[in-house]
Amino acid sequence: MPKSLFNDSRFRIIEAVEDSKAINTIRGGAIIMSASGMCDAGRIKHHLRNNLIRSNATVLFVGYQAPGTLGHVIQSGAREVRIHGSLVPVRAQIHSLGNYSAHADHSELMAWIGERLPAHGALFLTHGDDEERDALRAALIETGLAGDQVILPLLDDSFELLPHGVGAITRPAEQRIDHAQIASDWHNAFSEFTIRLSQELGATANDADKLKLMQSLQSTLGELTGAEIRDDAR
Repeated sequence: MPKSLFNDSRFRIIEAVEDSKAINTIRGGAIIMSASGMCDAGRIKHHLRNNLIRSNATVLFVGYQAPGTLGHVIQSGAREVRIHGSLVPVRAQIHSLGNYSAHADHSELMAWIGERLPAHGALFLTHGDDEERDALRAALIETGLAGDQVILPLLDDSFELLPHGVGAITRPAEQRIDHAQIASDWHNAFSEFTIRLSQELGATANDADKLKLMQSLQSTLGELTGAEIRDDAR
């Protein structure tokens, strides 16, 4: 990267909140480089809320988007997303680059670990999706590591570390987050449901059909919970 890039008069580092808000007033075009790579917090959410609706805008992802994050939802082709409690239509062009990760890939990790073998303790694979962690664990076992040396910890697991490896392993009786929901928890499912419901109501021709749809959903919820449905329309 040329050293002169950040000396260009058109390049500005924005720190103040008011200066960040002022970006929205630019009409001649701009490239906004914002942090929070998975779009779940920070100023990037404001920039997305203001620019996803613009068909002449482009959102370019240059990092990994974990399942369940706002970035992953946008990258997956959602036509609407929920930001700060409001539905935002996605009209911008969405693109991704996969070459800017600072993390080592599979072969680099294997080479790094290979230089440090034999390992007398344990290896904890904490970063990455479960499928990738499983694949790396299998590859490490093929190098001669014992299966109990390569550990895939879950949230809230506790380990007693000893000179020769791992001692006691403690796992809470009730986890804070259901492991099956880490990729897509109920908050994301609820957001997707409300977006779909809004779309269905918008596509329904008249108020009577809208009411019929809502009553059908209420009836289904009543069947699921055993609750009595009160029909105020009668």
